[in-house]
Amino acid sequence: MFTILNRLRGTWSWFSKVIGLLVAIAVYWVSDNYYVAIASGLGYIAGESMGWGAWVGTLSCYPRGKEPKNTKYDYEGKNNGIYWIASKFYDPISDWYKFSMVALVLRGIYWWLPVTLPLTYLYGILPVVIALVLGVLFPIACILGYKFRRTKIGKWTGGWEISELIYGAMQDVALIIGVLVLL
Repeated sequence: MFTILNRLRGTWSWFSKVIGLLVAIAVYWVSDNYYVAIASGLGYIAGESMGWGAWVGTLSCYPRGKEPKNTKYDYEGKNNGIYWIASKFYDPISDWYKFSMVALVLRGIYWWLPVTLPLTYLYGILPVVIALVLGVLFPIACILGYKFRRTKIGKWTGGWEISELIYGAMQDVALIIGVLVLL
């Protein structure tokens, strides 16, 4: 489901609302709880709403050591703590690449925690573990997108586009495993 939906979300930002609705439907199907389903669907829309372009672009479009040192997107993550936390691991001026990796892990957690947190009401800690795993997978998908940037999948080619497809597939696998464990 997410393999293609994540790419469509990357193409058209309004598609995140469609995915939020689909998440709510899927959560209701699994949980049979309207409140948790609505909270998870809205959580997807809220979690997806913040930017990450500079970090995704760095990892999916540039070889290590050739990434831009300072971008017009340097402000990303400054209003939600991502920039501050990531800078505790790596200096964004001297190692923008590794900084971007940490920032994307945090950004992935910010994206998926609002989706999975309502599910803890019914299923305990496993949904949070899924959010953490998806956070770690976010920069990995971008790095793989760069590695496969010349691959054409359907009409899509390029590091950024391929990374969206890869991360969507990772989302599918993580969520399917989570559903199978919960059922």
